[in-house]
Amino acid sequence: VNQARLYVEQQRPGDSWKSERLIRYEQPAAPTGRKAPHIPDGLLLKSTGEIIAAIEIELSVKKRERILEVLRELSTSYQRTWYFVAQPVWAALEAALTQLPERQRKSIQLLSVEEKLK
Repeated sequence: VNQARLYVEQQRPGDSWKSERLIRYEQPAAPTGRKAPHIPDGLLLKSTGEIIAAIEIELSVKKRERILEVLRELSTSYQRTWYFVAQPVWAALEAALTQLPERQRKSIQLLSVEEKLK
């Protein structure tokens, strides 16, 4: 996550990063019995505080249902998501993306961990 933050800050020096920890701190507690929403690994913000993109990093393969759940939540909660993906996970994420409606699919951009963060 730190490498993604450094990469994003280098690419977008006028914008700022909000960490998952800070996002969690600022969120109200989920009501008893309700599942808390997925929190991205970070948010890229304009100087005005407007969200540019949710940032997600995926290094290991998760169950297909979990990947799809996260993709759905990110694509409905944020206008844009930059998803840094390790090569072993790439095919699983691409397959899950095909399960989303086109509008949601287009809001998620896959970026190679090996190319961007090494």
